[in-house]
Amino acid sequence: MTAHRVRESTVASHRLGVEHAIELMRADVSAPLRLPHLAKVAGMSDHHFVRVFHESTGLSPLRFLSALRLARARDRLISTDDSVIEICLEVGYSSVGTFTRRFTELVGISPMRLRQCVWSHTLPQVAADRSTGVVVGVQLKYPVDPGGELEGPALVAAFDSPLPFGKPAACAIAPAGGSLTLPLAGLAPGRYYLMAFASLGTLELSTSPVLLSIDDRIAYREIDLALRRFEPTDPPLLSFVPFFLHRGVEAAAPPRYGRHARARKPRGFCYAAG
Repeated sequence: MTAHRVRESTVASHRLGVEHAIELMRADVSAPLRLPHLAKVAGMSDHHFVRVFHESTGLSPLRFLSALRLARARDRLISTDDSVIEICLEVGYSSVGTFTRRFTELVGISPMRLRQCVWSHTLPQVAADRSTGVVVGVQLKYPVDPGGELEGPALVAAFDSPLPFGKPAACAIAPAGGSLTLPLAGLAPGRYYLMAFASLGTLELSTSPVLLSIDDRIAYREIDLALRRFEPTDPPLLSFVPFFLHRGVEAAAPPRYGRHARARKPRGFCYAAG
């Protein structure tokens, strides 16, 4: 076996090990998983597992697990009337303060504010000041043979990190279908990571993050983004903006709190663009 084939076999084995660890995390996000156990499931030493996992996902194993817990908490907040304390404990947090702080940081909105937005059918303004900053022309490319019809619009957003966490620095909505040039205005000089999100039936589409450096000497930039299916190693989509855009929630009056609450099935959401 050549060195190239050995390398390919090792990479495939590492990826499979990481996916097995992620499957274990997803099976029960509240489980008190420890690094040695996850490394054993992946078939690697602790140190090697952490390095390979970060290379595959962009996060450490425990930060990935934390993101899965917050994604589950977000889903529970919009689909049940369980209290924030109940949801906090259900997803494996023991401190409501820590849970609320981490949720607000990575989702971009507090747990109670998220629930209020669901009930009122609105979102906070997200768009930047369109009168200032650099305009980025984004050429959005869909899969050649997506195997289905795109549902609803697509979103292009600029984040401060290569992970879709928190509130984006700027975002814009594109109609569904076909390639198009979408102006993304209001970006101040700095480094950003552009990503796009869309829905295809039950499948979620995204793009790999593309680094974009902007300075005040440039008024316009062009960049291509190619949508693809989410991979098992992709971190969960936590930022509330793309989540509401392509997953949607049902607008409803605030329900009564109680243990026997009925889950509300997500249906549709109107995004309030700035």
